[in-house]
Amino acid sequence: MHEKTNKKVESDVKKLTYDFASLLKEFNSMKTESKNLAESKENLNKIAKANEQLNSDLETIQRESMRDNLLFHGIKEVTEEKCADLVKHVCENNLAIHDDLCIKAAFRLGKKAEPSNEHDIGHERSRPILVKFNDRQKRDGIRKNSYKLKGESISITDQYPKSVVDKRKSLIPLLKKAREADVKAVLIRDKLVIGDVFYSGGPIEVAIENAKKRKLKKQTSESVNIENDTVAA
Repeated sequence: MHEKTNKKVESDVKKLTYDFASLLKEFNSMKTESKNLAESKENLNKIAKANEQLNSDLETIQRESMRDNLLFHGIKEVTEEKCADLVKHVCENNLAIHDDLCIKAAFRLGKKAEPSNEHDIGHERSRPILVKFNDRQKRDGIRKNSYKLKGESISITDQYPKSVVDKRKSLIPLLKKAREADVKAVLIRDKLVIGDVFYSGGPIEVAIENAKKRKLKKQTSESVNIENDTVAA
């Protein structure tokens, strides 16, 4: 009787030992998988950060390479045109700039649009002209005088990488909303400035209201200073 009991206990112990060993092996396997998963996540994070830095560096390089360029929009395309001459004509007649422009290259961007029907012939949208300058000072002088084209069909803009262009497009509705609320707003590269503060996100209405409060506070302060100066005089 005791012998049978001992054998059963021995058998149960062996089974428990085997089950424990199996569980321990499975647990160690799960620990290894968990460690590998954690390492994989860490490596993915490192790759993502490296990719983000690479894109940032690439954008910086693109911006710098475009620093000497300008885009001329709205200049009508003509047969056998010379883009450099068209740009010079705009600068002389619209901006009153008669100096040598130091143009390195000038050409249309993109593929020429083909008219979809006979009514579109002669009314195709003109492609912008990309102008590369040898002299950055000349380039900046033209950009500074581009405000003279306000209200005309021709305009001059900086050239930006696609990522910046996309960001600017997304900010334009907010820019218009601020201006409609009689608040000064401008785009500086891919940043929106409302009043005198860079917009960092959140409800645009809040940013507009804060800009109005800052403007009112500044006007009140200036008014008090004028009154004090008048009294002192």
